[in-house]
Amino acid sequence: MPAGEWFEFNTTTLHKGPANLTNANTPLGAIPAFAPAGSLVPLAPVVQSTQHLPGGDLEMQVYAGRDAAFTLVEDDGATTAYAGTSGAKRVTHFQWSDAAKTLSWTVAGVAPAQGFQSVFATVFSAAAAAGAVSASKALGDGGSIVVGK
Repeated sequence: MPAGEWFEFNTTTLHKGPANLTNANTPLGAIPAFAPAGSLVPLAPVVQSTQHLPGGDLEMQVYAGRDAAFTLVEDDGATTAYAGTSGAKRVTHFQWSDAAKTLSWTVAGVAPAQGFQSVFATVFSAAAAAGAVSASKALGDGGSIVVGK
């Protein structure tokens, strides 16, 4: 594992690198995945293609410990109209302030028909026993969610 602080994906278990990890108790079918502290990971329902996204909630997983940023680009999932001048895409800039424990976002463009309508945050912190989950909030033109304060 490289230098830094690394969370086991979807948990509050933190490892400090550089280190060699051996997990004798890990099931054979498990795939080890880690997120560095200061990461934003967007999660959507499992679908065959982006054309099948149901809209609704986007989960933004926050791996606390540092400030973070992520840009989400959504298009119609079927054409290349996003590449043209029609502006057939929505761009959402997410920011995590670790000190304020706040996920904020700004939105530009028009949401595709199957685009996300709202967001909720799951914050993983080494100081917590489990991820803290916020209420869902409409994406709109922007907003913020305070989690764990």
